[in-house]
Amino acid sequence: MTGPARLLAPALVLAVEGYLFAEYARFGALIHFWIHGLLGAALGFAVLAVWYLRAGAGDRRSGNPGTVWVAGLAGHLYAAAPDVLFVAADLVHQWWMDVFALHVNIHFIPAPPAVLLVVFTLALAGWAAAILGRRRTATTTLLAMLVLVVSAMALRGAPPTTLHQLRKAPQLALQSSLETAGRASPGQARP
Repeated sequence: MTGPARLLAPALVLAVEGYLFAEYARFGALIHFWIHGLLGAALGFAVLAVWYLRAGAGDRRSGNPGTVWVAGLAGHLYAAAPDVLFVAADLVHQWWMDVFALHVNIHFIPAPPAVLLVVFTLALAGWAAAILGRRRTATTTLLAMLVLVVSAMALRGAPPTTLHQLRKAPQLALQSSLETAGRASPGQARP
């Protein structure tokens, strides 16, 4: 790809990310943009890095830098899927939504934005090492990222288990098993 075509993937990603940022800001939920964006993009970078490591030197497609942009966006969209369901279908967050990049529990790790910025950086470094053919560095970096996520999850705080605790943190928009209605209260922040 040459010329303006090379800018297509970054332009598309920036447009979608800009829209997501504006939507999260509209609901006063930018922390969720950063938490799910950083972890989701890191997941996309890590998957791409593993793909490159498995493909070997001959099939890296290193001539297409747009791939990493799209992988990051795909990861972010995957991680944010429950927020889209919440806004579009009024589906309140539930524990099963952790299949989307630990969507609910990731909020309870210590210092989520800081930890996830490090996770994001490690994943991006792992991708860069993989694309450069530095297998050992890529593998070590990706394993460090995984250890950090697992450690942060092991240290996470207790999520709300009662309706009273849930009401003290309404920004979570989490459905409690004690609630009789399956909908968020009208004053509850989204996503």
